[in-house]
Formats: sequence, C-alpha cells, structure tokens
Amino acid sequence: MELIKQEIRYAIRILARNPLFAVVAILTLALGIGANSAIFSAVYGVLLKPLPYEDPDKLVMLLSTRKDGSFMTLSPADLQDYSKSESFEQTAAFTTETLDLTGKGEPERLPTAFVSWNFFNVLGVQPLYGRGFLEQEGKYGAEKVVVLGHGLWKRRFASDPRIVGSSVMLNGTKRTVIGVAPPGFEYPAEMQVWGVLAFSPHELDSSQRGAHWIRAIGRLAPGVTLEQAQARLRAVAADLAKRYPRSNEFVGGTVQPFHGFLVRKSKPALLVLWASVGFVLLIACVNVTNLLLAQAARRESEVAIRTALGAGRLRLFRQFLVESLVLSIVASFVGLMIGLWCTELLIKFGSSSVPALAQMKLDSSILLFTLTVSILTGVLIGLIPALQSVQKSMPQKLKSGVRVAGNNRVRRGLAIVEIATALILLSGAGLLIKSFYKLMQVDPGFRAEGVLSFEVSLPDATYSKPHQASTFYSDFINRLKTHGEVRSAGAVFGLPLTQGFNAGTSFALIGKPAPKDEPSAGLRVITPEYFQTMGIPVLSGRNFLDSDTNQSGDVVIISESAAKNYYPNENPIGQKIDIHVNLVERESQERTIIGVVGNVRFGGLETNPGPDLYIPHSQQQLNAMMVVVRTSGDPQNLAPVVREELRKMDSNLPVSRMQTMEEVVGDSLGQRKFTMFLLAAFAGVGLFLAALGTYGVLSFQVVQRTQEIGIRMALGARRRDVLKLVLQEGLFLAVAGTLIGFVGVLGTTRFLESLVYGISTLDGATFASVMILLSAVALLACYLPALRATKVDPITTLHYE
Repeated sequence: MELIKQEIRYAIRILARNPLFAVVAILTLALGIGANSAIFSAVYGVLLKPLPYEDPDKLVMLLSTRKDGSFMTLSPADLQDYSKSESFEQTAAFTTETLDLTGKGEPERLPTAFVSWNFFNVLGVQPLYGRGFLEQEGKYGAEKVVVLGHGLWKRRFASDPRIVGSSVMLNGTKRTVIGVAPPGFEYPAEMQVWGVLAFSPHELDSSQRGAHWIRAIGRLAPGVTLEQAQARLRAVAADLAKRYPRSNEFVGGTVQPFHGFLVRKSKPALLVLWASVGFVLLIACVNVTNLLLAQAARRESEVAIRTALGAGRLRLFRQFLVESLVLSIVASFVGLMIGLWCTELLIKFGSSSVPALAQMKLDSSILLFTLTVSILTGVLIGLIPALQSVQKSMPQKLKSGVRVAGNNRVRRGLAIVEIATALILLSGAGLLIKSFYKLMQVDPGFRAEGVLSFEVSLPDATYSKPHQASTFYSDFINRLKTHGEVRSAGAVFGLPLTQGFNAGTSFALIGKPAPKDEPSAGLRVITPEYFQTMGIPVLSGRNFLDSDTNQSGDVVIISESAAKNYYPNENPIGQKIDIHVNLVERESQERTIIGVVGNVRFGGLETNPGPDLYIPHSQQQLNAMMVVVRTSGDPQNLAPVVREELRKMDSNLPVSRMQTMEEVVGDSLGQRKFTMFLLAAFAGVGLFLAALGTYGVLSFQVVQRTQEIGIRMALGARRRDVLKLVLQEGLFLAVAGTLIGFVGVLGTTRFLESLVYGISTLDGATFASVMILLSAVALLACYLPALRATKVDPITTLHYE
C-alpha cells in the first residue's frame, strides 16, 4: 500500500508539472464520461430500473391483436373471458379521460384513470393515506369514490391527511376521497385521480365485443410463464372468434411483459443514443491515449534513468497505469458534474417526448456506473503508453534522447480509429436529420397554420340530457365566430396526432357480400365546420349540415382511404354501413354515406393514413370535445377570448390542452426530434475530438521531423513541397479512417431502421455528404501542422545539429 501511495503522489506531481496536458486530458475524458453518465441515467431510469411494484416481472399487459399483428385495446366482454384463464392471479381494466375539478379555487382539468376495483392490488401498490377500492365499490351503480394523486394532494389540498373521507366535485359529481396515492405513483402516465371503472350490463353484452376501448393489466399466477399465458390467451381468442364471428373473427389476443410494453417506443432510440455516447467516449480515450504516448516519448530519458537505478519493468508499467487511473478518476468527478448538468437538460427538453425521463435522478447505480467507466477508461488509456514505455531496453532508451518518439504507427492507427468512429456517428446523425426533414415534408391531411385547439369537457351531472351537449358546442362556436379574427370554428372527438386516442370501430357493408377481412376504421365525431376549419377537403358528396340531427336520417362521411378500400370500383355516396360501436347508446347504427373527405394521418406523420369514419356530433352527442378555431392572425392571441367566452357560458368549465395545431404537429415528432438532436450533438463532439486528435498526431510528427524538414529545405525543398509532405500524411489518415469507418457504417446503421422514415439506412447521398464533411474537417486539422512545418528555419536547424 505504501508503494501505491508513492506512485499516486508521483503521478500527481507529474500532472502538476504539465498543467496544460492535465487540463486537456481531464476535460476530454470528463466530456465522454459525463455524457455516458447522463445517457446511462436515462437508459437505467427508463429501461433497466425495476418498476416500483410488487414482483414487477409477474405483471403483464393483456391486448387484442389485429390480423397484421398490431396491438389494440380490449372490449369489456373479451376481457371478461380472458380473465377466466388460469394464467392470471388477477386482472384489472383501466381507461383514461380528463375531469373538471370544481368547488374551492379555480376549476382545473385533471388527468383521471378509471380502473377496476382491484387495480392497486394487481400492481401491489398501497395508498399513502386511506385505502384502495373495495369489491362492492366496483359494481355498477355503486357510490362514487376516488383516490387522489400525491402531487395533486400536495398542490391543491396542502398535504392535508384529513382529505380522506371528505368529498370533491369532479365533472359536477360529488365523489368521496378514500385514499391518497404514494409519492411517484402516476400510472397510467401522469394520472392525478383514480376512480372506479364499473361496466354496465350493456357494455358487457356480447353485442358490444367490437367496442375496443379499455386497456388491461394482469398478474401471472404462480408457476405460469409468459409463453404459457400467451398460448392460453390465443386459444381463448380463437374460441371467441368461432363463437362471435361478426366481432371477433379477425381479433386475436396476446400477453406482453408489462415493463417491455411501456418502454417499447423509447427503447430503440435510447439504445442508439447509448451506443453513440459510447463512441464519443472511445474517441475521447483514443485522444488521451495519443496525448499519453506523446508524454511517454518525452519521458524516455527519465524512464531510462529509473531503469538504470533498478526500477523493473513491472514497476514502470504500474506507474504509467497509476498515472492514467489518476487522470480518469479526476475526470470522473468533473464528468459527474457534466453528467448532472446534462441530465437536467435531458429532463427539461426530453421529458415531454420520453415521459419516464422526468423520474430520472442520481442514485447509487449511476455512481457505480460512473466509477466503473472511469476505472475502465483509466486502464484503456494507460495500457498502450505503458507497454510502449517499457518495451525498449535501457541502452536503447539512453541513446534515443528526449526528441525521439515512440512507435508512430500506433499513434497514426489511433487517429484512424478516431476518424472511423466519427464517421459512424456522423452517418447516424445524417440519416436521422434527413429522415426528420422528410417527415416535415409529409402532408398530414390538414392545414395546421393559424389553428388553435383546446379541450372543453361538460360535466355529466350538469349536461345530462342528450341535446344539451350539442346545443352548448353550437352556441360556443357561434360566440367565437363573432370575433373578427376568427375565420371558422368546429369541434372534434379525436383530434389528429393526439397521443393516446385510438377510438375505432368495425362495421358491415349493407347490401354487399361480406369481405374476407371485416371492415374497420377510426371513428371521429365532428361538428359541421370542422373540415373547413382544419382545411380537410371534401372530395365528393357533401359536408354535414345543421339539419343532420337525430330527427333526420343517420349519416356518415368516410375518408378517401375507406372509399378506396371498401368501394374500389363504385361510388360510395348513398351506400349504407352498419357501425358496430356505439359511443352513445342508440338502437341503430345503420348510416348512409353522404361524403368522402381527404385522408388524415391521425396516428402520426410516419404512418400511412387508414380508413376513417366521421359522424355528426348532433347524432352522437359527447360531452368532451376538442375545439379548433382558425384565425387570421396569431392563434395564441385568441386564448383570452376563448377563456372569456367560456366563462360567460359556464364559469365552472376550465380550458385544457390549449395548443396551436403547429405545436400539436411538433409534439408528435418530439421523440424523433429529441433523438436526432442528441445524436447530432454527439456526432459534433466526436467530429471535434477526431479533428483534434488528427491535429495532435500531425503536430507531434512535425515536431519530431523538424530536423528532417530543415535538411530538406536546406537541400532545396520548397515550402509547398513541405506542405504537400505533411498534407499527404494527413490525407492518408483521413482516407484510411473513412474506409474503415464506412465498413463500420454498413454494420451499424441497420440498427436505425425503426428510427428513420422515407430513406434507406444505406442512403448514398447522406454518406457522400458525411464523407465530404469529414474530409474537409480532417484536411483543416492537417493544414495547421503543415503550415507550421513550412516555417521551419533550415539555418537554425543545421546550426542546432
């Protein structure tokens, strides 16, 4: 131990004698270590950290599947049959909506989950205060009770534990508070209130099996594996398909790991970012290794003297490793500070795209990861210089002199590795940037500019009669249209690109043979001026009219995709369909097609527009609608007008989710933008470090070859000859690094397939652009040492000789 202490003190003295070298090396390593710590915080928090539930590995999602294998929500009747499987200890359903909290203080819209009575039991979560739901509270028509979220309880009710047992007004209905959720529990994402989901006899009727609108979780029974549960659920789904062919013939069932299903959209991007930041650390390590090789070359006389005085090769090897470890450990502390700062930026700018990022925090796992990375980095950067320094015999060292370098081939090889790695990073960033640009050019099917959107939800207790919702929205829209800057206004249930909205329905084509696959489509409810406000063209037929009410014939408008899919060689206008899903209870859902409108990309800009059905709000009156208003100026300026007009109509109604449609489009691309920005930033850092490494290698070679260059110039070599000599060396490094990097690109960019749109992961134009950029930067890095070489004075050099 005393020997190690001596070596540590000696390493510190060596670094103190070379402050510029120490600062550059520490900052370079800190950048790589800090970035790795930040991204690992995200990867650990989102992908690796166990969920805070009892036996989380036993939790699964129960899902319906379409014929193409894609997932969809369940119908209550199907879930009832799935739950009878011996695979599950318990299952619980849930759905989400937003409710208005009124009474004390300002009205507020709250994300609310309605869950089965055993929801908290399935997850193994105990309320902080009070209790969870009881079985009798889960029966249809039972008393209305709720559990409050911890954040809402602190913010709105001043952390008062006496809230348990009192009442709150949600959507005009008095509900008894029976508990307060523990800190950090917000599942489903960002929920602030949990109420009981109780199915009505109508919802559980087999005629409603086509109504897929709930999600479900389950806990596997003891001894049951995921594969067994999947096989049993598929068998139940196959039996339901035989018994209920109209609704279930093309519907399957599956079980997915709970955690894996939650992170399925974030996982590819986070793994790509983690790999990218690993490349940045590799480039940083190569840079510092080259610096240490240069230092070792300058210390050959010192090493020779220590060898002459009896120091063995093992002792010298250990000393060089200790010096590199001291460098990396100091860098890890600086890197941890950088990592904390980067983590805050990730949370600030990325939590809206990857919600789980908001839960990231520094803990022992992150500290252990940072320590491990710093030790491995220290060994990695010190190994080659240590081996280079002890491989020569003592006579060779004494003859070499301080100006003779070690093995330049190693340093050139490391520079080539830097360039190759930078090319891989730049190629990945280039693909994401081009893909994002392609997405921005996609027509969403509507005109987003100048449109303001917001949600208004009418309390069921106050607006309980069927006509009240239609009357309210009609009056409210007419009030908004009296303002000069408002060009048109409408309302919709199912705003395009809105996350989490997936209402859809199967339907039958009346008077036509049943197709091989049962027709299905997205289901939207709109007011008459919605298409005009959103700039969605009516391609044939007519729009909805104010006269399309329950007293007139039931009508529907279909999208162009639905017309092409289900009426490929005929005019759909006048045809009838029978919709299988009732958003509100009706005796009949047989409707006449009166129009065809343009396709809208509801699911995202990267998804192909599917078939959609539009129903007039006056015939499917819903209390919660998204209002859209097209203005002649900045739509945000209309926000005070909206709130004032709503207050005049009902002072208890809050406005929520107010955004311009341009912001809605931007948010739909949030995760792609987040991933693209980070990968581009890492690629930029990698390019800078690679250029710095190339510059360092050539600069050191120029210093080494000063005498040779001086002799060449004394013998008649011109400055441009010397310039060419150094540039050729730099060009060799750039070409070799590019060729090796291109091979790496071919092997790595395939992992970006799920992150790119509209281009191939082997896009030639992107690779050509990246190679040109990398070559230009490499040549710039070469030019400065070459310019210095041309300024060597041959007289001074010969005089020195």
